[in-house]
Amino acid sequence: MKRIVPAVLLALLASSMMGRAEAQNPKSAVPLPTPMPAPAATPVPCPATTGLVIGQTRLEAYDQLSRTDFTTELKVHHMPAHNQYHVDITFDGPSKVSKVIGLHYVWNPPAKLHENIEKRYGKPTIAAADSPEDIWNLPACGVRLRYKMLFTAKESTPVQEEMWVEPLSTPLKAASPSK
Repeated sequence: MKRIVPAVLLALLASSMMGRAEAQNPKSAVPLPTPMPAPAATPVPCPATTGLVIGQTRLEAYDQLSRTDFTTELKVHHMPAHNQYHVDITFDGPSKVSKVIGLHYVWNPPAKLHENIEKRYGKPTIAAADSPEDIWNLPACGVRLRYKMLFTAKESTPVQEEMWVEPLSTPLKAASPSK
């Protein structure tokens, strides 16, 4: 205890002397270290399943799908050779520069799509107990994801998984009937 008291007094004396020296000559003051900037928040990755995104042009979408059969239809159905899924792409017009305004994917089980969406975006934004759909609103991307799993009549075996990607500005509809 006897050693601690003089050490504390010495530290206080040195501190007050340094304060006076800085007041008399601010240039002699020891600069404080610059605080490290806080790490930037990682942005939420926007949905780009199979390279398709909302707002993409028809030409960009066809390029992503490696399609050469250019059409001017407002809805285009695409099924890749491996047949794990198919996608319906909705465009806002018939031209080459028309934009993707809706995507509807259907996967054969077991795609485990719901688990992967939750890993990426967390729990659904909207998950009503009486609705077969889970919904994620992604304002940073300007889109909404809707997900639904279809089961057999006995409600035990999954038949297919569906996911819709649509602009947030699209009115939220009631769950789509299964095909």
